[in-house]
Amino acid sequence: MSRLLLSSLPPDQIALPGASHDPGLVLLSYLVASAAAYTALALAHRVSQSVEARYREYWRWVGALALGGGIWSMHFIAMLAFQAPLDIAYDHRVTLLSLVIAVATSYLVMRLLGRERLRSWQYGLAATAAGTSIAAMHYTGMAAIRSAATLY
Repeated sequence: MSRLLLSSLPPDQIALPGASHDPGLVLLSYLVASAAAYTALALAHRVSQSVEARYREYWRWVGALALGGGIWSMHFIAMLAFQAPLDIAYDHRVTLLSLVIAVATSYLVMRLLGRERLRSWQYGLAATAAGTSIAAMHYTGMAAIRSAATLY
């Protein structure tokens, strides 16, 4: 399989030899993502149980911060886990933009999940919104990388 992936590189390019991931940071990344997902679901339930509109809105934003912040943290920790024999830096403005994207789109997920009763299609819509959120944050976060390497 790796041969198939490597064969798509241009002939004058090679994969980065000596690159690896720190297993401890990869595990931490997974734990952060799991905790964020659990917290967001618990907060979505709290939204659905809130009687007053101002409390529902408050819990939506708390949930969006938990979910979006967790998604972003998981991704950034995983990026820090990547160890390569070259200098890697991050554009702070683009990195912050990826956090804003994660939180803002997670607010939409919290609006979708924070209902007293959900139908199957509403779960599907929330899952699609969450996946889109993760993809948008991921590609923005990857665009923040500043390195001599070419990203494919």
